[in-house]
Amino acid sequence: MSAIEDILKGEKLRYRMVNVLRLPACSTIRFRLLNANIEQYMWPYMAGAIETGTWCKVRVGDGDDCDPPNRTFHFSSENPERYEIVHEATQMLIWATHVGQTIPTGVHEAAAYLAEKLFTLYSGDSHNLSNQPINHTWDDHWPNSRNL
Repeated sequence: MSAIEDILKGEKLRYRMVNVLRLPACSTIRFRLLNANIEQYMWPYMAGAIETGTWCKVRVGDGDDCDPPNRTFHFSSENPERYEIVHEATQMLIWATHVGQTIPTGVHEAAAYLAEKLFTLYSGDSHNLSNQPINHTWDDHWPNSRNL
């Protein structure tokens, strides 16, 4: 792959991320999980940081994650699912806006999954909820609990 193709893929990813993070479904996402706080104004902030490229970078071909110390998003393609963008952006938002706080990795992940699922519900992309156990009952998980 040529350097020009790499640049074009990166720009396509940047454009997609900015547009997803500016959707009304993102602006609706706000919650507090232990000491991690996500507010509706944070999403356009992150979109602007990605759009200008001055604060954070995007890379295609390195898997799906964010690298907060290097301020870089990595996605395996230039066209990730919208909820994947929200997931990674949530982790970067926490890192960027909670400077000096100690936030456990588990809280980062839980917040990212919560934001991802809220986005899925608010955006109408409910088909992306299929990877979650939604029709399970208490008895499915603890069949002998009624005998206690």
